[in-house]
Amino acid sequence: MKKLLILNALFFFLISTAQEFKLEKITIADLEQKEHETDKNANATILYKRQHVYYEFDQNKGQFVQIKDIIFRIKIYKQEGFSYAESTEYLYRIPTNSEFISRVDGVTYNIENGKIVETKLKKDQVFENKISENTTEVKFTMPNLKPGCIIEYRYKVTSPFSQNIDEILCQYSIPLNVLDIKISIPEYYVFRPNIKGYLPLNLKKYASQGKITYTGFENSGSSKAKAYKEEIPYINNVYEIISRNIPSLEEEPYVTNMDNYRSSYSMELQSTKFPGGNFNNYAQSWEDVAKSIFFREDFGKELKKTGYFENELNLILSEGTSQQEKLVKILEFCKQKVKWNEKNGFTCKTGVKEAYKLGSGNTAEVNLNLINMLNASGFDANPVLVSTQKHGIPLFPTRDGFNYVVASVTLPNGMVLLDATDPFSTVNMLPERALNWKGRLIKKNGDNEEISLFVTTPSQDNGFVSFTLDSNAKLTGKFRRQLTNYKAKRFRENFIGKSKENWLDELENNYKNLSLDNYEVTNDKEIYQPINETYSFSADQSADIVGNSILFKPLFFQTTKSNPFVSETRAFPIDFIYPTKSKYSYTINIPDGYSIETIPTSINIGLPDNMGSYKYVIQKAEKSIQIMVQYEILVSYIAQTEYEAVKDFFKQIVDKENEQVVLKKL
Repeated sequence: MKKLLILNALFFFLISTAQEFKLEKITIADLEQKEHETDKNANATILYKRQHVYYEFDQNKGQFVQIKDIIFRIKIYKQEGFSYAESTEYLYRIPTNSEFISRVDGVTYNIENGKIVETKLKKDQVFENKISENTTEVKFTMPNLKPGCIIEYRYKVTSPFSQNIDEILCQYSIPLNVLDIKISIPEYYVFRPNIKGYLPLNLKKYASQGKITYTGFENSGSSKAKAYKEEIPYINNVYEIISRNIPSLEEEPYVTNMDNYRSSYSMELQSTKFPGGNFNNYAQSWEDVAKSIFFREDFGKELKKTGYFENELNLILSEGTSQQEKLVKILEFCKQKVKWNEKNGFTCKTGVKEAYKLGSGNTAEVNLNLINMLNASGFDANPVLVSTQKHGIPLFPTRDGFNYVVASVTLPNGMVLLDATDPFSTVNMLPERALNWKGRLIKKNGDNEEISLFVTTPSQDNGFVSFTLDSNAKLTGKFRRQLTNYKAKRFRENFIGKSKENWLDELENNYKNLSLDNYEVTNDKEIYQPINETYSFSADQSADIVGNSILFKPLFFQTTKSNPFVSETRAFPIDFIYPTKSKYSYTINIPDGYSIETIPTSINIGLPDNMGSYKYVIQKAEKSIQIMVQYEILVSYIAQTEYEAVKDFFKQIVDKENEQVVLKKL
């Protein structure tokens, strides 16, 4: 009783800053609206999004269940916006516990004959599809869609998995007028809130009262059982965001994953402490995260397994093999023995031995096999947890922020990273999907270390092109180039598996009006060697004949045609993924009977802090023009604060390469 009085007194003094938002009735004026007030190009607008998450105590289960209450109201201006009338929810179901969806209601509003007509979503328009052993997809599309309509739908998801709160999106590719988020969490759970993205979201925290109610019948010894009701109060920690006029997330070039910058709200479970139960700590520091992951049965235990690959592996390793050669052989052996099944994960599904036996596995089963092979061969190898580009960036200690694992090897001259899931990856050249800012190396004793995933070695594209132009503006010539590192890897990914005919068709389509001949590629399957590409080419009408003059852009089909950076401002960093160096030499043989009247001037420009440079050197002789073009981006990543410099840098490149040479008839 004393405890109840103290709690009641505490609730009496709690101050709530909740903001109630009431959804107004839809009017004819709303339906007649043709475009968004500030974003005229938007094909739809989210007028209102509500996502409330709260907990209820399930007396039958003896545990809390989590309720997610969703409401969307969306205005669709154009047919292209119909995709926003689709909704998909994924439910996790296991034999002992399942999530379920309820109260699926929806209405589409249109104007017909000057009146508002409502079309309701029917039960048979809500579909359930089992997409994996434990995951069911619930999907529906709102009916009677027309440009100008407004749709509104609502549903609830009840989950027994109360320790997980789904990430809540706060920004879309269309404007969002009103965002209403409220998460009420019983005091027995401690979550850490995290706001991602560049938009300011006003998060408020306050407390409210909750209670656990028990009802039943007790046998008092008489013929009739006596009904009873017991209530246990507790405190809810409430997190609330009410935000208005959220702009659409505009796609920008050189961003590997826009979702990394999309505003969202998420919560990471830190600990639980239920009445009469033990305190459970889940993730307070990177050390906690590393230990909790390493000591999992489907992770750390898998790194102790041996005796299933040694005989085959030893056959390919000779005593005279150097450490570098041995490293390459083990990586290539693992690639051949355990193929990637294109499923990500840092934990094993079937286990390393079973994956080795079957010849395929997920990311963890492939690369934990690789780590086991490396350690058995005398290397110091450890796992590095990674979040792929599509998965986002773990900005704080989290168990859920990773979905991938690669291998690290400590050598006398430093650490290298390896990934056996990609047939074209090599030592210290991971697949691009894994190049996502930072990884987390973890060791057996729980030690952990942040590992940079930024590429520092430039990938090169160097070549020589000879052009011969005749008096009828026909162009012929020869092209050869060499590609290294990621440039070569990208080429192989696009080239291997295609017929030569289809590949040449693609090239000729890219270089309009260009015909290719004598095409040859060497080292396409030798992934530790550079790619060499050569061909002859010809094209009609490659220059403009104006009276007695011939005008042309001196780089012809290799001219940089447009600047990828045209926006006035930039909200996000520029991600080139890897540094690049390119150097090309060009020789232009001019037609007989013509002289060189004017040529562009040479330039040499650079980005701040030696991040990049561009050099264009042009010289003329009696019957030819020599050009050297050198381009370098020496960093993988440039902050948005340098956007103006980058924008101007590329503008100068485009302007220079589009200047013309003028030949005059003698």
